[in-house]
Amino acid sequence: FIFGWLAMMSKMASLIFLCLIFLGTVRAETSVPTVVFHGLGGNCEERGHFVGLLAENLNSYVRCVDPAANNDSWFEGIVTQGEKACAMVNEDAHYHGEFDVVGISQGGIVARYLLQKCELRGTIRNLVTIGSPHEGNGHLPLCITGAICWLVNDLVPDFIYWPFLQKHIGPAGYFKDPDHYDIYLRNSSFLADANNERATKNPEYVRKFVALKKFTMLWFTQDSVIYPPQSSAWGTFSRDGQLRVIEMRDTELYKQDWVGIKQLDEAGKISIHPIDADHCQWTDEDTKNLIVPGLLA
Repeated sequence: FIFGWLAMMSKMASLIFLCLIFLGTVRAETSVPTVVFHGLGGNCEERGHFVGLLAENLNSYVRCVDPAANNDSWFEGIVTQGEKACAMVNEDAHYHGEFDVVGISQGGIVARYLLQKCELRGTIRNLVTIGSPHEGNGHLPLCITGAICWLVNDLVPDFIYWPFLQKHIGPAGYFKDPDHYDIYLRNSSFLADANNERATKNPEYVRKFVALKKFTMLWFTQDSVIYPPQSSAWGTFSRDGQLRVIEMRDTELYKQDWVGIKQLDEAGKISIHPIDADHCQWTDEDTKNLIVPGLLA
């Protein structure tokens, strides 16, 4: 009886040991460091709760990187912010292997600079963007409705593509007016190139997007900052003067797969989550149920 009992205990100990090894392997595969980029006019301090919630649920290193805080994210070009973000991420040894990226609003544009243009020491595994204008913003942020805003937004395209403003104003780098598309293609300092909209395409952008394991997008149906709101899910305005919203899968960018989004989608690697709220008004439950799973794929 004693020998039988000892044999049974030995088998149980072996089984427990194997389970612990398996769980450790799963954790190593699913939890990697994460870098977070805040939005326009924001800073890392105000995103402390979100960063802490991610770290708690992921059980991994999470850091908010701040290439341009507060007003600097307005008055510093998006390319300059991207270059700074690239350097800051490369300086952190936690990001010298696989890591995940979360971009909030304009931070998602900075995240795309990191993915598409930065010579990283590590490799981006998953990308999550929250209210980020992948297809650009057609109006000034926070100025969409009302007589004054309509007047201002009618005037903006006449100067927003000036090289000086493209270099020194953050939102200018992803401003996209469908009625001035040719000027946008010529002068956009970031988005027209990042979306491979120009005649000469960069195959590296496709390669880097397709290499992602998962790409998660949250967009806000009542968004008063991103215009159209569907831009955060890669939708865009038509260029026929009717301002019809074209959903992601019906855009030329998707159909011709200019950046690899179609390949990602067909591989089941894209998740799009509409949230019935204003710009970036997501909840802790959204973080746990929508964002965390996008970082554990």
